[in-house]
Amino acid sequence: TTAAPYYAITSQEISAGVTPSNYGYPANNIIRYGADPTGLNDSTSAIQNAIKVASQNYGEVYVPCGTFNVSTTLTMTTAIVVRGQSMVGSIIKMNSQPTGTKPSYVGSTIYPPTLDYFPILWNNNTLWGWQISEITLDGGNYNVHGLRLQENFYGTIRNVRIQNVSGGYAYINVRGQMIHQERLELYQCHSGGL
Repeated sequence: TTAAPYYAITSQEISAGVTPSNYGYPANNIIRYGADPTGLNDSTSAIQNAIKVASQNYGEVYVPCGTFNVSTTLTMTTAIVVRGQSMVGSIIKMNSQPTGTKPSYVGSTIYPPTLDYFPILWNNNTLWGWQISEITLDGGNYNVHGLRLQENFYGTIRNVRIQNVSGGYAYINVRGQMIHQERLELYQCHSGGL
């Protein structure tokens, strides 16, 4: 028999202050940090930890197939790649109406510093080379934004589905420029749309 794979802790994880909970997956895989593909447990902290690790070196967050429930906004603050295994198979889903303080953004004072709705995924003031691809963002029919880009430049959205968003916009781009979009689908969004 062959031994199960073991991926040692990385310098990026040490720099981010993140300790993996499952060394059987490589550093970019959200399951390494405790994300649950069955949707039975909340995966917010695990996915945010994967984002923190990827942010150390402009790396990638890999979302395998499964439904990963989150309870509040996932925030990207550097140019990283969030890539699913497949657009219809890799699902990040809001599992309750977020409460508490809404995220605030860094950047221009033209817009209010606090968001009106919680986004599922929020790319805040990120420049040069970020990418979101092969993933579904599911609002769970709660009053949330699907994807919110805040003063983003030179990024790519490829094969992304946003679904079941009831209150906020499915997709909102505030002062973003040079954003390349290939196949952005909106499905059962009962909101303002784009």
